[in-house]
Amino acid sequence: MFEKLKLAAQLGGMMKDLPKLRARVDEVKARLATTEVHAEVGGGAVKVSATCDLHITQVELAPSMLRGIASGSATDVQYANRLIAECVNAALDQARARLATELSQAAADMDIPLPPEMVKGMLG
Repeated sequence: MFEKLKLAAQLGGMMKDLPKLRARVDEVKARLATTEVHAEVGGGAVKVSATCDLHITQVELAPSMLRGIASGSATDVQYANRLIAECVNAALDQARARLATELSQAAADMDIPLPPEMVKGMLG
């Protein structure tokens, strides 16, 4: 019973700080919109850059990868497609992780306990 009261008090405190938290979240998101992360797969055959607002800014294919695609071999094309998708997903995962870390840190800086589920909701 006391645990529920404690949780209700924490929730009330968070609601009071919600406008400040929202402003800080917007500030972090704006800053991270220009922050890039980079992923690389296949020993450097595919490199992808993305901003932390989940936009792909660059895809770079190594010349050997391009030659494989140009050969027209179905196996080479499938391999290239798989590596590209894998690298894009890795870059986006890094961007999401960086954003979640920064949002959690911003909340901690404001002494607002932010459950991981709430951070995920803010990434939307």
